[in-house]
Amino acid sequence: MTTASKDIPAPTLSAPDHSVAVIGAGPGGIAAGVTLKRAGGRDLVVLVRAEKVGGRWRDNGRPELEVDIPSLAYRYSFARNPHWGKLFASGPEVKRYRVAVARQFGSSPNIRFGTTVVGEEWDHDRPARTCPSGWDGDDRSTGRSGS
Repeated sequence: MTTASKDIPAPTLSAPDHSVAVIGAGPGGIAAGVTLKRAGGRDLVVLVRAEKVGGRWRDNGRPELEVDIPSLAYRYSFARNPHWGKLFASGPEVKRYRVAVARQFGSSPNIRFGTTVVGEEWDHDRPARTCPSGWDGDDRSTGRSGS
């Protein structure tokens, strides 16, 4: 692993240890979590720096914000939404949809909010990647990925 920055404490790896770690719960992280669970993945964790899912749509709460392409492009193939409020949905509507999808497909129990990934390293002994991460800068966890 590369030398830790002065601002980031060197992680101490400990349990829990997961087969798959998805980093982030924006549109891609939500889709990955749902897809992996539907494929039978039970030993996975979604690591999220924020306290809620949604990515940029969570962060930008301006009510006048709207998507710049038709709303249909913002839906998941496994969670079609035929009830968009208008052709170019508002940011808050997209945010509500993302949160609802995470809940509907049972991804929420696998999400670890307030978690910052501080690095990634290939472990030749396992073989797997390790992702040291921390909750509130204290406890550390490892997510492994076989890629």
